[in-house]
Amino acid sequence: MSQKGKKLDILIVALFFPPENSIASHRPYSWLKYWSLAGHNVTVITTKKEYNDKTNLLTYDLSSYNIIEIPMNRVARKIRNQKIVEGGSTKSFNDENLLIKYLRKINKYLARKGINNNCRFPDINDPWIFPAIKWAKKQDMVWDVTVSTIGPYNTLAIGYEIKKQGLSKMLVADYRDLWSGHNIYRSLIPFKWVDKLLENYLLTKVDAVVTVSDGFSKYQKDKFNLKEVYTIHNGFDEDDFNFLEKTNNSKKISMVLTGTIYYPRQDPTIVFETIKEIGEKGLLNDFELTLVGNQPIEIQNMIKSYGISKWVNFAGFVPREKALKLQVNADALLLLENMDDKVDGVLPGKLFEYLRSGNPIWAVGTTDCQEVGRIILESNSGILFGNDKDSFLKELSSLIKNTNKRNIENNKDLIQKYNRKNQAKKYLNIFEKKYF
Repeated sequence: MSQKGKKLDILIVALFFPPENSIASHRPYSWLKYWSLAGHNVTVITTKKEYNDKTNLLTYDLSSYNIIEIPMNRVARKIRNQKIVEGGSTKSFNDENLLIKYLRKINKYLARKGINNNCRFPDINDPWIFPAIKWAKKQDMVWDVTVSTIGPYNTLAIGYEIKKQGLSKMLVADYRDLWSGHNIYRSLIPFKWVDKLLENYLLTKVDAVVTVSDGFSKYQKDKFNLKEVYTIHNGFDEDDFNFLEKTNNSKKISMVLTGTIYYPRQDPTIVFETIKEIGEKGLLNDFELTLVGNQPIEIQNMIKSYGISKWVNFAGFVPREKALKLQVNADALLLLENMDDKVDGVLPGKLFEYLRSGNPIWAVGTTDCQEVGRIILESNSGILFGNDKDSFLKELSSLIKNTNKRNIENNKDLIQKYNRKNQAKKYLNIFEKKYF
């Protein structure tokens, strides 16, 4: 059957998935949730989830869904779990021998290039490719659609092999991040050559390519000479906000940034300089900048060097519900980006949560020449400062003097465009248009 309205058998291949508390988990989860509600049969395959610390996991009820966790071999699983622990750890390794310390330094350097870091080739998660394919072969099933959400790239390798084996009629490459064109993780020679060859080959085997922004779609279309690339933005899930109310009745000015600051690409210098300048005048007694998430040592050192620690609250890694509550109750939501990105279309996942919160977005390192800036302006959701410290200083000074200046009249109808439910419907239309 090819008529519109056919109940589809859909397979989602996703490395990141709840309960893993990663911004990357929400996109495939939303497809599972809303495609299932639309009456389709949806299966997710992901890696086996194992955590030493279960306090900050996502709390979605997954009991009614068909989610298959594919375990990797014991060695790969041990390395990956250790990598997760180290990623959020601040413990000292002074008791280790020189060889171990040296190997850790090499690993950290490679990770900064995206190697073995859920992005570029080779990847620490590659060992799950073969068990995932083996599982698919054992199923008495031919899926109508397989959606491989990238990164890392190994999800696309799995989807390709599943289609090649005749187990899926259609394969969609869903780019949450770019692969060989990644704006942060640039890889190293010769690995970057492998990335380009692999990506170019696999994209000749897919039926549709989807990205999270118009900029990414244009980049992929031009670089790989693709006829058509679809944009399905990330977004927010209205259900996450249903029970969140603005409860901050304090006169204290609250500025909030959620997520890790990727310094130096995301540079908070003008923010810290402004806080220092106003603070030295004794005007910041009722101000606090809250940084949610694990922040790199460079950011911690910058705050100490500027002498602004008393106005900065390191909230650390918190449950998602608390992070959203902080956003909803903020007077200003800080967004750090980079005007010098070679590829337009970098849209951080928190942007859409910021939009839904209804509070002003203060975007540093952003102009209307970038897609993220245009979305903020079109939705009347905030201010673009670029790297203009004077403008930031003027705006923060005004906010401190006038604590009633907290609300904005944003374009709620336009913002609903980014509701995950609406994005899921748009995605289904691609399946019907492209194949069915």
